[in-house]
Formats: sequence, structure tokens, C-alpha cells
Amino acid sequence: MYERPRPEVTIPSGRWQGTGSVVVHRSTQWDRRDETTRRAIPCTGVERTILDCAGVASFRTVERLAEAAIRQERTTWLGLADCLSLHSRRGRNGCLTLRRLLHARLGTGAVPLSDFSRRVTNLLVSKGVPSPVLEYRICDSAGDLILQADLAWPRHKKAWELDGLRYHFGRADVERDRRKRNRAKAEGWNIQEILWSMYIDDPAGLADMATRFLCS
Repeated sequence: MYERPRPEVTIPSGRWQGTGSVVVHRSTQWDRRDETTRRAIPCTGVERTILDCAGVASFRTVERLAEAAIRQERTTWLGLADCLSLHSRRGRNGCLTLRRLLHARLGTGAVPLSDFSRRVTNLLVSKGVPSPVLEYRICDSAGDLILQADLAWPRHKKAWELDGLRYHFGRADVERDRRKRNRAKAEGWNIQEILWSMYIDDPAGLADMATRFLCS
């Protein structure tokens, strides 16, 4: 069985000491909390919450959290940058991690359309595979969009389409995607289709597959 995690609350510095059943975080920036309400409970806003999570979570976790919020149109990279500017001070937990993320992403602004793309990209990079371009636009000779590839290596004219469950439900979706991929192949692109099960069942094998794909 999984143990129920202890609730975590943020309070102004110097207030209530709490009990052993609650994890208490004390903030010296309480006045900058960008308060919102969820089920009648006062909460920090999306940007501030991501910054607070950056103080206790890994870089990759914060990256995925930020991308999920941007996909849901709850914030933007510039919104997160504004939050960082508002709260940034020496020793403030989370600022270094969020700053690293913004340095890496503000130049491109690329946000994968699914968490699956981010997971696969992180796996490939961790195994030494050249980093792919996320959401790469493959166009025909006239410049018209054919396909927005999930992961692409443009120099090699090779791409991966990730067939997760979220965006591929019916036959019409499958047929539409196949027509787009066939058009891209006619323009000289080599496209492989990657399943969720390939990532879950054999991540090391998937990374090896990418290496062979790029070398072929």
C-alpha cells in the first residue's frame, strides 16, 4: 500500500509552528504570493507554485511541470520569467533551477504537445543521443506545412512520431496521420513511429534504436 503523503502548507515567516502531521514551509515573500483560491483554500498562483516546486524538485520534474502548465495555457515562459524576477534574491530556494530552465527554453520557446515527447527526449539525451528538435515543422518544396513532427533531426531528415494514446483515438485520426507521414516521406524524410509501450518496456532499447536510426 502507498502511504498518504503529509499535507504541505506555506505560511508567513514566524507564524504557526504546525504539527507533525503537516509539512510547513515558511515564506519571507508572503506578500508576493499571487494568491488564488482552490476549493475555498487560499493557494499560490501557478508561476509561484512552479518556483516553489523548483526549490524541492529536480530540474527535469520542474521542466515537465512548467511545460504542462504552458500546454494548459495557465502560464508562459515569459510569465515564469516575470515571476523569477519578482522573487529572485540570493539564497531563495528554486531560483537557480528555474533560471536554468528559462535560459534553456526562452531562446526557442518550444513546448512539446505531450509529456510523452519530453520523456522520450530526456531519455535519449541521457543516453548520449543527439538532442532532437521538438515539434519540428516539415514543409514541402513550396513551403507549405506537411507535418509537425514530434521529434526530428533535420540535418539527417529523420523524425520520430510518438503514438501515445491521448491524440490518437479513432480511425480518422490514424488515417490522417498516415497521409501526412506519407507526404513527408515523399519529400525525402525517414519517419519512424514510436509506441508508448516501447518507452515503458525497454527504454534502453529505444535509445539504441535512435542511435542506429541516426547512423543508418
